[in-house]
Amino acid sequence: MANAFIFDWGGVLIDNPHEDFLDYFAQKLHIDKEKLGQMHSLFGKDYSLGMSEEKLWKKVYAHFSIDPSVPTPSWEAALPILFREKKKIIDVVSTLRAKGKKIALLSNTEIPTATYFPTTSYAHLFDVQVFSCFEKIIKPDPRIYEITLQKLGVPPSETVFIDDKKKNVEAAENLGMTGIVFDDEDKVVKQLLALS
Repeated sequence: MANAFIFDWGGVLIDNPHEDFLDYFAQKLHIDKEKLGQMHSLFGKDYSLGMSEEKLWKKVYAHFSIDPSVPTPSWEAALPILFREKKKIIDVVSTLRAKGKKIALLSNTEIPTATYFPTTSYAHLFDVQVFSCFEKIIKPDPRIYEITLQKLGVPPSETVFIDDKKKNVEAAENLGMTGIVFDDEDKVVKQLLALS
């Protein structure tokens, strides 16, 4: 029986917002969505490691030759529009917490997104939140899992890790955690309840 559960954010607690972000910012920047799709591979890692939003947009405008008269979009303004929570998963998090389990969030994300988290309707369910942009480490680097475990005060053998990316789950398993790859909401709910 597990005593702690570590959840990824995008693709687990909420629908993966990647495509919606591309649609939103392509429209704001008057640029082709397919072209803007390169933004993540070019700058995504640095942004998730703590690069400022101002610096991101400077790089994007320069790389894609965007007209400087186009207003700089706001990442934070996009979040409430694009983030859609998975109610069944949020309900299970609440159930696990009611059972006395320790709950953590571990997310590769950007500073505006991390600072948005406390405003969500489910932030109070999490004992610990660990964000790549503040730790300057991204999954699947084992150090960010170790930081999360240390903050939870629970050994890996008593911990379940849930993520929608297999490589991130494998990294957690290599440290001794039980891993769940998020692929089907109903299946994951059953797995979580069975492990609690």
